[in-house]
Order: sequence, then C-alpha cells, then structure tokens
Amino acid sequence: MSGNDLLRSGFLPALSRAGIRRVRFHDLRHSFASNLLSMSWDVVTVSKLLGHANPQITLTIYAHALPKPRHGATDALEKAMNEQSGNKMETVGIEGPATD
Repeated sequence: MSGNDLLRSGFLPALSRAGIRRVRFHDLRHSFASNLLSMSWDVVTVSKLLGHANPQITLTIYAHALPKPRHGATDALEKAMNEQSGNKMETVGIEGPATD
C-alpha cells in the first residue's frame, strides 16, 4: 500500500472517527517530540527516537518545547539575601542609612 493510500484509507478516516481535526501525519511526529521534551525527557533520547543524526538538530527544531526555568536566578538571589539579613528585601529610607 502506498503512503497516500494509507493516509486516505486509514489515517484520515481514523481521525474523523476519533473526532480529531484533520492534521498532517508529520504533525504527529512533531507533537510526539514536543510533548516528550516538555515533560523533561532528555534531548539525546528524543533525538534518537526521531532518528536525527545528532541532538543539535533536535535542539534547533524543538527548542520551543524545552521547559524554561521561571525566575530561578531571582528566587536563588532572594533566598540568599533572606538568609543573610533575616528579613525579606530590607529597604533603607530615602535619606540613607544612619551614620554615627
């Protein structure tokens, strides 16, 4: 069976029966890779599953799917400052610190 026949007689009718909007078969591959990377699977494994020659290809195509740390650096800085001063982000008045 040719690829076009398989799509026309198998894949597209299966999408219709499942109530899924019509997508290209290649979109399934892209979704597969994007979902694995968003779930923190390592890039090397995903690259091998996709058959890419090296992980750099996977990173170039799927960088958007990699989880992004949110405020990790600022959270670490706040924690360090709190441990040193014991207070949350102390501020000094406009006139500056008192001098003796």
